[in-house]
Amino acid sequence: MRGVGEAGESLAYQDARVSPCTTCQATPCCQYLPLTTFAMATVSDVDYARYLLNFDNIELGVTREGAWSVYYRQACRFLDADTLGCRLHGTPDKPHVCVQYNPFSCFYRTAFSPGGAEGHLRVDRRRMDVIVEALAFDADRRVVAAPTVESLAEAFESLPIDSAVVPLRHDEPAPEQPGDLADPCVSCPAYCCTTVLFPITPPVSMSSLDYLRFALGFPGTEIVVLGTEWQLGVSARCRHLEGGRCAVFGTPERPLRCEYHDAWACGHRAAYAGAGTESSVRIRLEDFPALAGACAFHPDGTAAVVPAAAELRSVLAAGTLDGDAAPAHRQLLPLSVVSPASQEP
Repeated sequence: MRGVGEAGESLAYQDARVSPCTTCQATPCCQYLPLTTFAMATVSDVDYARYLLNFDNIELGVTREGAWSVYYRQACRFLDADTLGCRLHGTPDKPHVCVQYNPFSCFYRTAFSPGGAEGHLRVDRRRMDVIVEALAFDADRRVVAAPTVESLAEAFESLPIDSAVVPLRHDEPAPEQPGDLADPCVSCPAYCCTTVLFPITPPVSMSSLDYLRFALGFPGTEIVVLGTEWQLGVSARCRHLEGGRCAVFGTPERPLRCEYHDAWACGHRAAYAGAGTESSVRIRLEDFPALAGACAFHPDGTAAVVPAAAELRSVLAAGTLDGDAAPAHRQLLPLSVVSPASQEP
């Protein structure tokens, strides 16, 4: 079907009804994972944006209305590199969020095309520097002046986005060593410099659980549960990490987010040091069937049972899945639905 409706070609109605996916040459929806959104209202927000852009394969986007988005640049593991088709297409294992995505109102195709979408800009480190230079703040450190999208689009013409994907690094961090309790960072192998955590919605509905399956389809992602907080962990290395330590420590280049990080309450170490704490659990794609099997939902799709981190640790440790080891997308379990008659009055 590719070739129907190439750029500049006029289409008859029946041709226009053919999915635009058939002529998409880059499949950006399968190569950019949306992570979170935020507003650029304070100096802390600006620092957060610059902090994120220190990490490999992280890109930002901003709209004319001032809405900022974060994307992880990494091809979905189920995308066929030769055909740019989904290897799960037509199977029950394809995430519902992909099946129901409307290609006729596709944001990705315009936003991530070479020319970009009108009113939306892609932002990398070099482009962020241009934005920062044009910002002004009041005494409360709130943004009071910022460049327009139109002026930035003109400035960005000479700063093309580098869309090259940095290969994932699978080298394990050095084990923690006993250190001074006054500064836990001294003995830490820098977990926070090799993984970025983004808050996510727990599986409060079938749709939110399905989104987790979709997100886990991108290499380098995992779900991190710390107590009652759910986060998406993205494997990405900070550009300033050298020899296991921050190369800009003690300089103005170091993000405020890092400078004021509370090492005693570090969620990275709670999740990543050794097997993690009892109140933490890490869930990868191969663990998703166990997560799905441990959840139950009401007939309206809202969650009836969502296990806590400690229970999820037990489920994963017990290896409750039946059958031989196989790719996770071939083991997906049906979601449990609680019958109204079985509910407590």
